[in-house]
Amino acid sequence: MSFLLTHIMYYLRSDLIQCSSGSGDNLIWNTKDEEMWCAIYRNGFTYILANTETNESRQIKIYHDKMPDWVNVEELNSDGRYFAFRIKYSDVSSDLTIKTKCQQINSPAWDMVNLSP
Repeated sequence: MSFLLTHIMYYLRSDLIQCSSGSGDNLIWNTKDEEMWCAIYRNGFTYILANTETNESRQIKIYHDKMPDWVNVEELNSDGRYFAFRIKYSDVSSDLTIKTKCQQINSPAWDMVNLSP
């Protein structure tokens, strides 16, 4: 699932658009360091896509904030206008669980569904 920091989504597949981050997910960026990465993990995000013109400060946050040992961010693209990162997780604490996932609910519709505790 992609965490989108851009309003331009026409280049994404329809399932990715339907399961992209919502307006409430932007609160994640107001948290600090490990708390932010825990929220990103719990929401099932594995990619971050952003427009640098409107989200440069968030790009800087990814590069410069302290990242937990269990998070690895790989830059996929940075062409000056957009940046894309793949997030990989390893040795995640058993206290953290993914709360949502993207699922096809009725072809061709996709949505975020809550996972059972």
